[in-house]
Formats: sequence, structure tokens, C-alpha cells
Amino acid sequence: MVDRVETQSVARGVAEVAPVVIAETATTRTIFEAKIIDGHGVDGALKRQKRDENGNWLDLNGVNFRNADPDTVVSIPLKTADVRKLYDSLSKLYAVQNKGILPGSHDYVVAKKDEIIVTNENLAQIIQELIDENHSQEFWDTLVENQSDLAMRLAESQIQRNRMLVIEQFEQDMQSQGDSEKYWQDFFDRHPWILQSAFAFTVFQLRGETYVGGKNCSGRNGQGGVATDFLFQDESTKSFAVVDIKTPNTELMASHVYRGKDGSSGSNVVYPVSGHLSGGVIQVRTQVAEAIRSFDAQLGYSFPGLNRVHPHGVLVAGNYVNLNEEQKRSFNHFRRGLFGLTVITFDELLSRLKQLYAFDEHEKPEPQLSDASEDTPWPEPYEGNWEDRW
Repeated sequence: MVDRVETQSVARGVAEVAPVVIAETATTRTIFEAKIIDGHGVDGALKRQKRDENGNWLDLNGVNFRNADPDTVVSIPLKTADVRKLYDSLSKLYAVQNKGILPGSHDYVVAKKDEIIVTNENLAQIIQELIDENHSQEFWDTLVENQSDLAMRLAESQIQRNRMLVIEQFEQDMQSQGDSEKYWQDFFDRHPWILQSAFAFTVFQLRGETYVGGKNCSGRNGQGGVATDFLFQDESTKSFAVVDIKTPNTELMASHVYRGKDGSSGSNVVYPVSGHLSGGVIQVRTQVAEAIRSFDAQLGYSFPGLNRVHPHGVLVAGNYVNLNEEQKRSFNHFRRGLFGLTVITFDELLSRLKQLYAFDEHEKPEPQLSDASEDTPWPEPYEGNWEDRW
């Protein structure tokens, strides 16, 4: 049992301590008022107090034994638990007295010799020592058992911290790994929660790179076939969704205008999409179409409960900030017209992450995701030929 004793020096080698409550009722209490005398021990007095109408404890009708009649008898009954409290209090006070009385106010911790004393000053050090001595699991299990709410807050805080570090890495790697498609596939495979932010609805990842169908019968294992970088499931509809990853440096729009005068800022200025963007869109369309066509033999067989009622595709490519205003307008017109397919850029995905995880409350994320990039809602479930749909 760890206890604290607060002392206040009142003279050289003499310190007062807070009264120790030995017994208490709604209207009365018995206390022990003590002083620690350096080099001598502890002296004090038992007092009986009464609570007044304001809730304050007062010494009423006190008896001064020096002036009392020799035949006067005053009895303050103490139960066994009260005597134990008095004994424990005296033991603590003597433990402090043995250390010597220091001038001023001090806060002492009294405990058994083999107990770990934890204070605000040494808390971090003790936790680190437990971790260094491979007691981290025992520490965590004890915390979960005794302070489950605190353990939950600590776990959530650690998840938040880890994700903020990943977001920082994401932002840095957009510059250093701008052309490596393989790097980004591996990065998102390690952190699938990032791609969840690309959707306008709740999803969870089923698998990373996934074969969705389309192989011919050539050879032992067939040839051709269509695969997607990531496979997700819509939490509400249970439909599948595919995600294809390009790179931050993927060109989104052509550098030359299709209509209007380049640099005129006129509303008639139109830019065509780049071959990388149009090819990426068609690639995602192909993945969804093949997944629908081969659903029973592939995704439906491998993932019971998954359906193809509302399939969706996501393409992550390029950087929105690299476009000029006319290119942004044409880019948003293009992706706004895509049915069941979202095109989101790397920096837009980063912006969403910063907003979701309160990355910097005082910094306005840049760039902001345009309204024109929101998904077009699906109509009622289609009853016709799914292959024709895509």
C-alpha cells in the first residue's frame, strides 16, 4: 500500500501534517492532530469535532486537561478499525521522521521496501523500464483489466499517432517516389485504410492484387486474364469494388488545348484527357466488366456474401495541383461524367486524409477536392444483362 504524507515546517526541526481522520459520522468525527519532531518522534492530540450548519468542523466544549478536575474522566471510544487507522498513521509519520524534517512544504511517499513508487515525476521512467525489461505485455494486460477506458484511449491515441506518421510519409513519398507504380501498390497494401478514404461510402479491403477472370484455355494455367490492384467490399450493399493505382506523376490532361485559345482563360477552352488517364479509366472499366462476367466462378466463389449489384471502380492517379485552371475544369467535367467510377488524385487523397485525421487544425488542406469529383449515384438495381451494362 502506497501512502502520501504532506508536511509543513513551522519551526526548526518541527513540521505539522494534515489531521488524520480516525472515525467519522454525518455530524461528528474523531481526528488525530500530529507534529513531527526531528530526532524525537511524533506528538499530537486526539480531538472530537462537530459539524456546524455550514459543514465546517469545529472544536466545541473542549476540555483542557491541565485545568480539569483530577476526577474528570474523558473517554473517546475507538473501534478496532479506528485503532488500526491510528496505528497506520503513526507508522507513516515515524517513517517520515526517520528521514529528517526539511524546511518548507514537502510531499512524501511511504510504501513497503519492495513496492514500486509511481509519481508524476517518475511515471514515464517506470513505464520505459517495464518495456525495457520485456514487461510491456503484462503492463498492458493489467491496464486493460483495471483501467479499460484508459487503455482504450491510449490505443486510439497510438493508432492516431501511427496514422499521422504514415500520412507524413505519404506526402514525402509523393515527391521521392513519383514514378514508381510498384512502390505505391506496396505502400497501399501496407496501409489499406488510406484507400478507404477514396470512397464516398464505407468499404473494407478483401485482398490486394486479385485475379477477377478472363483467362483463355491456352496452356496448363491459361493465358491473359484480368487482375485488379485492390479488391474492396461495400459495407452496406455488399457489392465489390476495384481500385487501380497509377503514380503521382501520371499525366492527367494533355498539354495542348482541344478547343479555344491556350492561356485565354475563356470558358470555351477545352483540354483533352491524356492517354494515361483515358487508358487507366478503360482499364478499371475492363476490370469491373470482367469481374461481373466471371463473378460466379471467381469473386462470388472466393468471397461468399459478396455480390455484383452495385460494383464500383476507383482510379488513383496524378496530382490535381499540377493542372492549370482550364485543365482542372476539363478534368472535372470528364470525371463527373464517369458512371460508377471515381477518379481521385494522390494529392486529393492526401487532403482527405488530413481532414479525416485532423492532421493540422490550423492549416487549410490544399488542394480541396472539387464537387465535380463526387461519385454519380447508382440508379435502382439493374435487371438486364450485366455485361452490357459495362
